[in-house]
Amino acid sequence: MVNPNSRLLVVSAHAADFVWRGGGTIAKYAKYADVSLVILSYGARGESNHLWNIDGQTLENVKEIRRSEIEEAAKHLGVKDYEIWDWQDYHMEINNERLEQLTKKIREVNPTDILTHGPRDAFNPDHETVSNLVFRASVISTSNGVRIEGYPTVKQARI
Repeated sequence: MVNPNSRLLVVSAHAADFVWRGGGTIAKYAKYADVSLVILSYGARGESNHLWNIDGQTLENVKEIRRSEIEEAAKHLGVKDYEIWDWQDYHMEINNERLEQLTKKIREVNPTDILTHGPRDAFNPDHETVSNLVFRASVISTSNGVRIEGYPTVKQARI
């Protein structure tokens, strides 16, 4: 049983990752506790190969298809709070601005638990990049010395 006081933050590198890598856990949390989902990219470059086989395909159309898939999956899992940040994938680049963006989100949600990618993934380097990003942002989110106006520090979430 999930503690109803839990707050789960899910950080997914690509549009489909949160479903097939953590769908059961997300659905369980969503039934009993607060769930916030951040999808960093549509996976348009690396996870949408089948869509690019359609004649005349455009990046905008790929993103729209992926958006509808995200909306449908979130609905089935019971997730109402989700954001798509539209970062480019394959290969995802992390800079200080993006680190601060995720740090703010962690401080805003104040999660008890964070669900994201593991630190090793031989099949997709974006997943390792996101794993490292989440770890770094979660540590920074607890530091009183890292001041971000309007975003007070939080306790370390379980990752």
